[in-house]
This record gives sequence, C-alpha cells and structure tokens, in this order.
Amino acid sequence: MIRNRQQGVALITAIFLVVIVASIGAVMLTIGQTQQQTATLSILGQRGMNAASSGLEWAIHRAIHSAAAGLDCSPGTVSFNPGAAILSNYTVSVECSVQSFEEGTTTYNVYTLTSRATMNAFGSSDFISRTLRATVCDNCP
Repeated sequence: MIRNRQQGVALITAIFLVVIVASIGAVMLTIGQTQQQTATLSILGQRGMNAASSGLEWAIHRAIHSAAAGLDCSPGTVSFNPGAAILSNYTVSVECSVQSFEEGTTTYNVYTLTSRATMNAFGSSDFISRTLRATVCDNCP
C-alpha cells in the first residue's frame, strides 16, 4: 500500500499566503495612517503660520501708528487669540522692541517685532509652533 506523503502541503501554503496578505494589509494600514497624520499636521502648521502672520501684521500696524501718534513700542509680550474661527485654537504672542537712531537732524525708530503662534502644549502629538520676525522703521531715510 502506497500512501501519498504530500498530504497537508496545501494547508501550509494557504496559511503562509494568509500571513503574507495580512502583513501587507497591516503595512498598508500603517502607511495610510501616517499619510493622514502628516497631511493633518501640515494643514495645522500652515494655519499656525497664518496666525503668526496675522500677529506680525497687527504688530507692524500698531508700531507704525503708535510712532505716528507719538507713543512708544510697549515692551514685553502681548498675547491674543485670532478672531477667525479656524484659528481659535492658536495663541499668538507678539514681542516688540524699538531702537532710536539719529542721522543728521532726522530721528527714526527701528522696530524688531516677533510673532509666535502656538497650539497645544509642547510635547503633545499635535503641538504646533510658528515664529515670524520682522524689522520695520518709521521715518527712515
């Protein structure tokens, strides 16, 4: 009596294929989740840049109009939340410093403005921070 010694080979092959297909599916799922998280953080980063930009524009306007009104650049940091609903999760901090220079009979002020927009706490998985800096002057030659 001759017995077929190849019994069970199909089962081993089927199990091997199931493991391979499951592994490929797990890798594809991980890649998909990573791409989604990357896209989300990219959008949040751009919103943070927009919030920092709005803070910088506000600071430039305030510095130039304060100079025209004879006021000084207030030292320290001013924090606020942008009015737009899409930027409501961001806190914008604006710092201002001023230096006065004289050339001949002309005196002009040079303002160094820094705007920083942050969302969430440092160390969290969705922490966003963007900083912009500008130097402007009034009455420049």
